[in-house]
Amino acid sequence: LRWTPVTLMRVGLIVMAIGMCLLLMTFHQELLIYLAVVVFGAGYSLTYPGFQTAITFTVDETEQGAVAGMAAGAGAVAFIIGPVLGTLMYGYMWESPYILSAVLLAGTAVFAYVSPRLKTLRRVSKGL
Repeated sequence: LRWTPVTLMRVGLIVMAIGMCLLLMTFHQELLIYLAVVVFGAGYSLTYPGFQTAITFTVDETEQGAVAGMAAGAGAVAFIIGPVLGTLMYGYMWESPYILSAVLLAGTAVFAYVSPRLKTLRRVSKGL
């Protein structure tokens, strides 16, 4: 695609939010659930490499290992907190973890479009 890391993140976050909304709308139709999960996965496959690449543009060469470690650590923490929080929310209302995920993804996508720092990263990643 030859997209910049910022473009990958922006498009991927939107696609992930759409996939999560589709999952909510099609929860009782098995084949459509598969489609929603494929859409969500496609968005993730754009977002994750874009994020991992973009963080390397935020620091100099001596700090890249530390930043990569912090990013990996944040993902690990999410894998611990997410299931616990999701289970609690699911007990309240089965749709609530999916609604929260869609809202957070959409909010992150909006942030990715309006963040002045990401505009700078876009120029840097293009070599300008």
